[in-house]
Amino acid sequence: MLRNSLVLCLFVALLSACGDTAPPPDAGVCAPGGAGCACLAGGLCGAGLVCDTGLCRAVATSGLTVTNAAARSCEVVLVEAGTEVLGVDFADGTLGTQVHESPRTAVTFTRQTDTPFAAGAVTVRRTDGMGAAVTLSHARCFDREGTALSGDSLRLGN
Repeated sequence: MLRNSLVLCLFVALLSACGDTAPPPDAGVCAPGGAGCACLAGGLCGAGLVCDTGLCRAVATSGLTVTNAAARSCEVVLVEAGTEVLGVDFADGTLGTQVHESPRTAVTFTRQTDTPFAAGAVTVRRTDGMGAAVTLSHARCFDREGTALSGDSLRLGN
C-alpha cells in the first residue's frame, strides 16, 4: 500500500513539474483565406492574396520594359516556372491583350500614339512563391512602320 502511494505521489510530482506544453488553440492551424491556406468559399482570400489551385497565395508583379525607343508594338510569350500568370495590366496610352494557356501566356501590346513606351507600360501579375519566376520565351517588337526591330527590345523584371 505504501509503495502504491509513493508511486502515485511521484507521478503527481512529475506531472506538476512538466508545465504547460500544450500549443495555443490556433497554433499550427491554417485559417482559411490566409496565406498558404485553403481559399474561402467562392475562391476568396484575405487582403493581398489570390486563390490559386485551392490555396491562397501572395501576388507578385513583374514589369515588362520596352528598351528600344523605336518600338511601337510588341508580342511576347511568357513561360511560368513555379508560378501562374494571373493577368497583364496596361498603363494609359498602351493597348494590349493576353491569352493564357498554362504554362504560357501570349501578350501583344501597342502604343496609342507615336511615342516610346513609358516605364511601367506593361505589368505582369503572378502568384508569388519560393523559386517562382516568369521568363520570356519569345519577344519581338516593331517600329512605327511595322518593321521588326533587331536585338533585344524587351526586358522582364522578376
